[in-house]
Amino acid sequence: MGSYMNRAMDVLDFYESLSKTAYVPILGPYFFKPIINLYGAQYHSGRATPLRDIVPLLREAKSLVVSECACRVRLNKCSHSTRTCLKINTGAEVELEKGQLKSERIDIEEGIRIVEQAYKDGLMLTVEWCFEPNTYCICCCCECCCVTRKLRFERGIESGVMSSEYAPAFDMEACTNCGKCEELCPGDAISVADGKRVVDESKCVGCGLCEFHCTAAAIDLKVVREPAVAKENTKWHYFIVYFSILFVLIPHFVMFMLTRKEPRERAREIEW
Repeated sequence: MGSYMNRAMDVLDFYESLSKTAYVPILGPYFFKPIINLYGAQYHSGRATPLRDIVPLLREAKSLVVSECACRVRLNKCSHSTRTCLKINTGAEVELEKGQLKSERIDIEEGIRIVEQAYKDGLMLTVEWCFEPNTYCICCCCECCCVTRKLRFERGIESGVMSSEYAPAFDMEACTNCGKCEELCPGDAISVADGKRVVDESKCVGCGLCEFHCTAAAIDLKVVREPAVAKENTKWHYFIVYFSILFVLIPHFVMFMLTRKEPRERAREIEW
């Protein structure tokens, strides 16, 4: 975790580079993409989470630190705040000691204020883990800079952003057809058919933005599935995962770092 936080922007570059292997003819969709999904789901991933579930998680935190969002500092494609990346417990202590970007210790109420404002601004909240269920970070993800959103919604790597247990249900009598839910939906999961709003659950990650921003209170989040988590698997599964790490991911990372002579420079000035 220290190595990751020490060169966070380089690691994001690596993830984006790795995700491009999904487009390699033949090997991409049938070899590289499944490997990336397996690794992410089992060892290092995040799950879209509504604000109402984020707040209790923050209240239980023993240590809390806010750092700059590495994605926005790296690309600087939007005006959203960079002071949004919350590290929890072990993640908080490692960030303070090893982190590449500006960070500071905060109290629980300040952490809640940060995620509430991000949610109001239309940012998707994700709970990040390193070895499920060990949560170390809460991210506030924009559509223009966030690497994990790009992995899930542009490149089809589901473990980039895994799904919560929720999906929206619509009260069409209350709905004013303002279209805000469709506009905010990260996965373009909401559409209109025969005068009704319908949800494609395969695209919906259950982030809850649609419900929160519905001014007509016409949306209610319902539990419709098991939340996406790393599950116990067979010895064959673990063999595939470790084989993939040793002979695919690590060689790719070594080559990536050898060609990256200097650490990536920040694209956005510190805004603190």
